[in-house]
Amino acid sequence: MAAHHAAGLRPWYRLHASTWVVVAAVTCGVVFVEIPAEVTVHYIHYADRYTEYKHGWPWVYLEHSTGYDFSDPLNSIEADAIPWLHAVCWNVAAPHKPESTRYRPRYIAPDVLVGLLLICVAGFLAEWRRRRRRVWQFSLGELLIGVLLSAAALGWWRYRQDGRKKLFEDARMPESRSPLGIRDTTTSISFDFGYAGPAWLARLVGKGPLEAFNAPVAAFILGNDPVPAIRELSKRKRMTVYLRQISVSHFYFEGEVRLADLDEESIRVLTQLPSVQTISIYACRLDDRALHRLAEMPNLRKLDLDRCGGMTEAGIACLRASRHIEVLQLRETPFRAEP
Repeated sequence: MAAHHAAGLRPWYRLHASTWVVVAAVTCGVVFVEIPAEVTVHYIHYADRYTEYKHGWPWVYLEHSTGYDFSDPLNSIEADAIPWLHAVCWNVAAPHKPESTRYRPRYIAPDVLVGLLLICVAGFLAEWRRRRRRVWQFSLGELLIGVLLSAAALGWWRYRQDGRKKLFEDARMPESRSPLGIRDTTTSISFDFGYAGPAWLARLVGKGPLEAFNAPVAAFILGNDPVPAIRELSKRKRMTVYLRQISVSHFYFEGEVRLADLDEESIRVLTQLPSVQTISIYACRLDDRALHRLAEMPNLRKLDLDRCGGMTEAGIACLRASRHIEVLQLRETPFRAEP
Protein backbone atom coordinates (compact mmCIF):
# COMPACT_ATOMS: atom_id res chain seq x y z
CA MET A 1 0.00 0.00 0.00
CA ALA A 2 2.81 2.34 0.90
CA ALA A 3 4.59 1.46 -2.35
CA HIS A 4 1.43 2.17 -4.32
CA HIS A 5 0.98 5.50 -2.52
CA ALA A 6 4.59 6.43 -3.27
CA ALA A 7 4.08 5.59 -6.92
CA GLY A 8 1.04 7.85 -6.98
CA LEU A 9 3.20 10.74 -5.69
CA ARG A 10 5.82 10.26 -8.40
CA PRO A 11 6.56 13.69 -9.97
CA TRP A 12 5.28 14.13 -13.50
CA TYR A 13 8.75 14.75 -14.89
CA ARG A 14 10.17 11.47 -13.50
CA LEU A 15 9.34 9.14 -16.35
CA HIS A 16 9.69 5.39 -16.12
CA ALA A 17 12.45 3.64 -18.04
CA SER A 18 9.87 1.90 -20.25
CA THR A 19 8.50 5.31 -21.27
CA TRP A 20 11.96 6.46 -22.34
CA VAL A 21 12.27 3.30 -24.44
CA VAL A 22 8.97 4.13 -26.19
CA VAL A 23 10.02 7.76 -26.72
CA ALA A 24 13.38 6.67 -28.16
CA ALA A 25 11.73 4.18 -30.53
CA VAL A 26 9.14 6.70 -31.76
CA THR A 27 11.84 9.37 -32.16
CA CYS A 28 13.89 7.04 -34.35
CA GLY A 29 10.80 6.27 -36.41
CA VAL A 30 10.01 9.96 -36.86
CA VAL A 31 13.59 10.72 -37.93
CA PHE A 32 13.63 7.79 -40.37
CA VAL A 33 10.36 8.96 -41.90
CA GLU A 34 11.00 12.71 -42.13
CA ILE A 35 14.67 13.04 -43.12
CA PRO A 36 15.71 10.21 -45.51
CA ALA A 37 14.15 10.50 -48.95
CA GLU A 38 11.50 8.25 -50.38
CA VAL A 39 12.86 6.82 -53.64
CA THR A 40 10.69 6.63 -56.74
CA VAL A 41 11.97 5.39 -60.09
CA HIS A 42 10.26 6.73 -63.22
CA TYR A 43 10.49 5.43 -66.78
CA ILE A 44 9.82 7.72 -69.75
CA HIS A 45 9.07 6.37 -73.25
CA TYR A 46 9.89 2.82 -72.04
CA ALA A 47 13.67 3.34 -71.98
CA ASP A 48 14.74 6.52 -70.19
CA ARG A 49 14.88 6.30 -66.43
CA TYR A 50 15.28 8.91 -63.74
CA THR A 51 15.14 8.64 -59.96
CA GLU A 52 13.15 10.99 -57.78
CA TYR A 53 13.91 11.69 -54.11
CA LYS A 54 11.33 13.19 -51.75
CA HIS A 55 12.23 14.38 -48.24
CA GLY A 56 9.68 15.22 -45.57
CA TRP A 57 6.49 13.80 -44.14
CA PRO A 58 3.58 14.43 -44.18
CA TRP A 59 4.57 17.36 -46.42
CA VAL A 60 7.52 17.18 -48.82
CA TYR A 61 9.98 20.00 -48.09
CA LEU A 62 12.68 18.89 -50.57
CA GLU A 63 12.27 17.11 -53.88
CA HIS A 64 15.11 16.43 -56.31
CA SER A 65 15.67 14.10 -59.22
CA THR A 66 18.48 12.73 -61.36
CA GLY A 67 18.86 13.00 -65.12
CA TYR A 68 18.45 10.14 -67.56
CA ASP A 69 22.09 9.05 -67.19
CA PHE A 70 22.28 5.39 -66.14
CA SER A 71 25.92 5.87 -65.10
CA ASP A 72 24.87 8.33 -62.40
CA PRO A 73 25.20 6.50 -59.03
CA LEU A 74 22.14 8.37 -57.78
CA ASN A 75 20.16 6.87 -60.64
CA SER A 76 21.09 3.26 -59.82
CA ILE A 77 19.42 2.84 -56.43
CA GLU A 78 16.71 0.20 -56.32
CA ALA A 79 13.11 1.34 -56.06
CA ASP A 80 12.43 -1.02 -53.11
CA ALA A 81 15.47 0.11 -51.08
CA ILE A 82 15.04 0.98 -47.40
CA PRO A 83 15.80 4.73 -47.43
CA TRP A 84 17.45 5.12 -44.03
CA LEU A 85 19.98 2.40 -44.87
CA HIS A 86 21.41 4.35 -47.85
CA ALA A 87 23.60 7.40 -47.35
CA VAL A 88 22.40 9.03 -50.57
CA CYS A 89 18.87 9.25 -49.16
CA TRP A 90 20.09 11.36 -46.22
CA ASN A 91 21.61 14.04 -48.46
CA VAL A 92 19.51 17.21 -48.13
CA ALA A 93 22.24 19.72 -49.07
CA ALA A 94 21.40 20.55 -52.71
CA PRO A 95 22.28 17.08 -54.05
CA HIS A 96 21.33 17.89 -57.65
CA LYS A 97 21.27 20.79 -60.09
CA PRO A 98 18.99 23.75 -59.25
CA GLU A 99 16.64 23.01 -62.15
CA SER A 100 15.88 19.56 -60.74
CA THR A 101 15.74 20.56 -57.06
CA ARG A 102 12.67 22.05 -55.42
CA TYR A 103 12.87 23.34 -51.86
CA ARG A 104 9.69 24.10 -49.94
CA PRO A 105 10.95 25.64 -46.66
CA ARG A 106 7.40 26.47 -45.55
CA TYR A 107 6.80 22.75 -44.91
CA ILE A 108 9.78 22.19 -42.60
CA ALA A 109 8.14 23.66 -39.48
CA PRO A 110 4.83 21.76 -39.92
CA ASP A 111 6.74 18.49 -40.43
CA VAL A 112 8.77 19.11 -37.27
CA LEU A 113 5.62 19.94 -35.29
CA VAL A 114 3.91 16.74 -36.46
CA GLY A 115 6.95 14.70 -35.45
CA LEU A 116 7.14 16.32 -32.01
CA LEU A 117 3.41 15.79 -31.53
CA LEU A 118 3.74 12.07 -32.29
CA ILE A 119 6.66 11.73 -29.86
CA CYS A 120 4.80 13.59 -27.08
CA VAL A 121 1.59 11.62 -27.56
CA ALA A 122 3.45 8.30 -27.52
CA GLY A 123 5.38 9.31 -24.39
CA PHE A 124 2.23 10.51 -22.62
CA LEU A 125 0.28 7.33 -23.37
CA ALA A 126 3.20 5.09 -22.35
CA GLU A 127 3.69 6.92 -19.04
CA TRP A 128 -0.04 7.14 -18.35
CA ARG A 129 -0.36 3.39 -18.71
CA ARG A 130 2.84 2.64 -16.82
CA ARG A 131 1.68 4.55 -13.75
CA ARG A 132 -1.37 2.33 -13.56
CA ARG A 133 0.11 -1.07 -14.37
CA ARG A 134 3.36 -2.95 -14.61
CA VAL A 135 5.10 -3.15 -17.96
CA TRP A 136 3.85 -6.64 -18.82
CA GLN A 137 0.55 -6.42 -16.95
CA PHE A 138 -2.45 -6.27 -19.30
CA SER A 139 -6.14 -6.00 -18.54
CA LEU A 140 -8.78 -8.04 -20.34
CA GLY A 141 -9.92 -4.90 -22.17
CA GLU A 142 -6.40 -4.19 -23.43
CA LEU A 143 -6.02 -7.75 -24.69
CA LEU A 144 -9.37 -7.49 -26.48
CA ILE A 145 -8.37 -4.20 -28.12
CA GLY A 146 -5.06 -5.75 -29.20
CA VAL A 147 -6.82 -8.74 -30.79
CA LEU A 148 -9.30 -6.46 -32.60
CA LEU A 149 -6.52 -4.22 -33.95
CA SER A 150 -4.52 -7.24 -35.11
CA ALA A 151 -7.57 -8.71 -36.84
CA ALA A 152 -8.31 -5.36 -38.52
CA ALA A 153 -4.70 -5.07 -39.74
CA LEU A 154 -4.70 -8.62 -41.15
CA GLY A 155 -8.09 -8.08 -42.80
CA TRP A 156 -6.89 -4.84 -44.36
CA TRP A 157 -3.76 -6.57 -45.65
CA ARG A 158 -5.83 -9.36 -47.20
CA TYR A 159 -8.15 -6.80 -48.77
CA ARG A 160 -5.17 -5.04 -50.36
CA GLN A 161 -3.79 -8.35 -51.70
CA ASP A 162 -7.15 -9.26 -53.26
CA GLY A 163 -7.43 -5.78 -54.78
CA ARG A 164 -3.94 -6.08 -56.25
CA LYS A 165 -4.84 -9.41 -57.90
CA LYS A 166 -7.93 -7.83 -59.49
CA LEU A 167 -5.84 -4.94 -60.83
CA PHE A 168 -3.38 -7.39 -62.39
CA GLU A 169 -6.27 -9.26 -63.99
CA ASP A 170 -7.65 -6.01 -65.41
CA ALA A 171 -4.24 -5.21 -66.89
CA ARG A 172 -4.18 -8.46 -68.88
CA MET A 173 -5.99 -8.52 -72.21
CA PRO A 174 -6.97 -11.38 -74.57
CA GLU A 175 -4.12 -12.38 -76.85
CA SER A 176 -6.35 -12.39 -79.93
CA ARG A 177 -6.72 -8.63 -79.76
CA SER A 178 -4.40 -5.74 -79.08
CA PRO A 179 -3.57 -4.86 -75.47
CA LEU A 180 -6.34 -2.29 -75.68
CA GLY A 181 -8.98 -4.50 -77.19
CA ILE A 182 -8.69 -2.24 -80.25
CA ARG A 183 -8.42 -3.89 -83.65
CA ASP A 184 -5.57 -1.59 -84.63
CA THR A 185 -2.75 -3.72 -83.24
CA THR A 186 -0.18 -0.97 -83.85
CA THR A 187 -1.51 0.93 -80.84
CA SER A 188 -0.87 -0.45 -77.36
CA ILE A 189 -1.08 0.54 -73.75
CA SER A 190 0.75 -0.95 -70.80
CA PHE A 191 0.60 -0.27 -67.09
CA ASP A 192 3.56 -0.06 -64.76
CA PHE A 193 2.75 -1.31 -61.26
CA GLY A 194 4.37 0.45 -58.34
CA TYR A 195 3.89 1.32 -54.69
CA ALA A 196 0.67 3.22 -53.91
CA GLY A 197 0.47 2.85 -50.12
CA PRO A 198 1.31 5.07 -47.14
CA ALA A 199 4.57 6.98 -47.64
CA TRP A 200 5.61 6.66 -43.97
CA LEU A 201 5.37 2.86 -44.12
CA ALA A 202 7.54 2.63 -47.24
CA ARG A 203 10.18 4.86 -45.65
CA LEU A 204 10.38 2.67 -42.58
CA VAL A 205 10.54 -0.80 -44.13
CA GLY A 206 11.10 -0.16 -47.85
CA LYS A 207 8.70 -0.99 -50.66
CA GLY A 208 9.94 -4.57 -51.14
CA PRO A 209 7.78 -6.32 -48.53
CA LEU A 210 4.76 -4.11 -49.30
CA GLU A 211 3.74 -5.59 -52.65
CA ALA A 212 0.13 -5.73 -51.47
CA PHE A 213 0.06 -1.95 -51.96
CA ASN A 214 1.21 -2.15 -55.58
CA ALA A 215 -1.11 -0.60 -58.14
CA PRO A 216 -0.88 0.80 -61.68
CA VAL A 217 0.97 4.07 -61.10
CA ALA A 218 2.05 4.71 -64.71
CA ALA A 219 0.51 4.14 -68.14
CA PHE A 220 2.50 4.00 -71.38
CA ILE A 221 0.65 4.55 -74.67
CA LEU A 222 2.56 3.77 -77.85
CA GLY A 223 1.30 3.59 -81.40
CA ASN A 224 0.49 5.31 -84.66
CA ASP A 225 -2.88 6.52 -83.33
CA PRO A 226 -2.75 7.19 -79.56
CA VAL A 227 -6.18 8.85 -79.39
CA PRO A 228 -8.24 5.61 -79.05
CA ALA A 229 -5.83 4.42 -76.36
CA ILE A 230 -6.27 7.62 -74.38
CA ARG A 231 -10.05 7.34 -74.63
CA GLU A 232 -9.82 3.76 -73.38
CA LEU A 233 -8.42 5.09 -70.10
CA SER A 234 -11.75 6.78 -69.33
CA LYS A 235 -13.39 3.32 -69.25
CA ARG A 236 -11.01 1.96 -66.62
CA LYS A 237 -11.77 3.84 -63.46
CA ARG A 238 -10.24 1.18 -61.23
CA MET A 239 -7.01 1.22 -63.23
CA THR A 240 -6.65 5.00 -63.45
CA VAL A 241 -7.41 6.07 -59.88
CA TYR A 242 -3.80 5.38 -58.83
CA LEU A 243 -2.07 6.72 -61.95
CA ARG A 244 0.62 9.29 -61.24
CA GLN A 245 2.33 9.27 -64.63
CA ILE A 246 1.11 9.16 -68.23
CA SER A 247 3.39 8.75 -71.24
CA VAL A 248 1.90 9.21 -74.73
CA SER A 249 4.28 8.36 -77.59
CA HIS A 250 3.33 8.61 -81.25
CA PHE A 251 5.29 6.04 -83.23
CA TYR A 252 6.45 6.92 -86.71
CA PHE A 253 8.90 5.39 -89.18
CA GLU A 254 12.33 6.96 -89.44
CA GLY A 255 12.34 9.73 -92.02
CA GLU A 256 8.56 10.15 -91.87
CA VAL A 257 7.91 12.61 -89.08
CA ARG A 258 4.15 12.89 -88.62
CA LEU A 259 2.50 14.38 -85.57
CA ALA A 260 -0.56 12.71 -84.11
CA ASP A 261 -3.44 15.08 -83.39
CA LEU A 262 -4.72 14.89 -79.83
CA ASP A 263 -8.36 15.92 -80.04
CA GLU A 264 -10.36 17.68 -77.35
CA GLU A 265 -11.82 14.44 -76.00
CA SER A 266 -8.41 12.83 -75.45
CA ILE A 267 -7.13 15.96 -73.70
CA ARG A 268 -10.25 15.95 -71.51
CA VAL A 269 -9.52 12.35 -70.49
CA LEU A 270 -5.92 13.18 -69.60
CA THR A 271 -6.81 16.25 -67.56
CA GLN A 272 -9.52 14.44 -65.58
CA LEU A 273 -7.24 11.72 -64.24
CA PRO A 274 -7.31 12.51 -60.50
CA SER A 275 -3.80 11.65 -59.30
CA VAL A 276 -1.56 12.25 -62.32
CA GLN A 277 1.53 14.31 -61.47
CA THR A 278 3.67 13.69 -64.58
CA ILE A 279 2.64 13.77 -68.24
CA SER A 280 5.02 13.05 -71.11
CA ILE A 281 3.87 13.56 -74.70
CA TYR A 282 6.01 12.58 -77.68
CA ALA A 283 5.44 13.56 -81.34
CA CYS A 284 1.90 14.86 -80.97
CA ARG A 285 0.12 18.04 -81.99
CA LEU A 286 -1.52 20.11 -79.26
CA ASP A 287 -3.26 23.45 -79.69
CA ASP A 288 -3.30 26.24 -77.13
CA ARG A 289 -6.64 25.11 -75.69
CA ALA A 290 -5.06 21.79 -74.79
CA LEU A 291 -2.15 23.58 -73.12
CA HIS A 292 -4.54 25.73 -71.11
CA ARG A 293 -6.34 22.63 -69.83
CA LEU A 294 -3.03 21.00 -68.90
CA ALA A 295 -1.96 24.16 -67.05
CA GLU A 296 -5.14 24.00 -64.95
CA MET A 297 -4.57 20.45 -63.69
CA PRO A 298 -4.25 20.87 -59.88
CA ASN A 299 -1.96 17.88 -59.29
CA LEU A 300 0.26 18.15 -62.39
CA ARG A 301 3.85 18.83 -61.32
CA LYS A 302 5.89 17.84 -64.39
CA LEU A 303 5.11 18.20 -68.09
CA ASP A 304 7.46 16.88 -70.77
CA LEU A 305 6.72 17.79 -74.40
CA ASP A 306 9.11 16.13 -76.85
CA ARG A 307 8.97 16.87 -80.59
CA CYS A 308 5.45 18.23 -80.31
CA GLY A 309 3.88 20.97 -82.42
CA GLY A 310 0.76 23.01 -83.06
CA MET A 311 1.23 25.38 -80.13
CA THR A 312 1.97 29.09 -79.98
CA GLU A 313 4.00 31.31 -77.68
CA ALA A 314 0.81 32.21 -75.82
CA GLY A 315 0.13 28.57 -74.99
CA ILE A 316 3.69 28.02 -73.76
CA ALA A 317 3.44 31.18 -71.66
CA CYS A 318 0.30 29.77 -70.06
CA LEU A 319 2.19 26.63 -69.06
CA ARG A 320 5.07 28.64 -67.62
CA ALA A 321 2.67 30.79 -65.63
CA SER A 322 0.92 27.78 -64.10
CA ARG A 323 0.99 27.69 -60.31
CA HIS A 324 1.02 23.90 -60.29
CA ILE A 325 3.59 22.87 -62.91
CA GLU A 326 7.04 22.88 -61.31
CA VAL A 327 9.03 21.29 -64.15
CA LEU A 328 8.34 22.09 -67.81
CA GLN A 329 10.56 20.39 -70.37
CA LEU A 330 10.37 21.33 -74.07
CA ARG A 331 12.63 19.11 -76.15
CA GLU A 332 12.79 19.80 -79.91
CA THR A 333 9.35 21.34 -79.60
CA PRO A 334 8.97 24.38 -81.89
CA PHE A 335 6.19 26.86 -81.32
CA ARG A 336 5.10 29.69 -83.54
CA ALA A 337 4.39 33.30 -82.72
CA GLU A 338 0.81 34.13 -81.80
CA PRO A 339 -1.15 34.89 -84.99
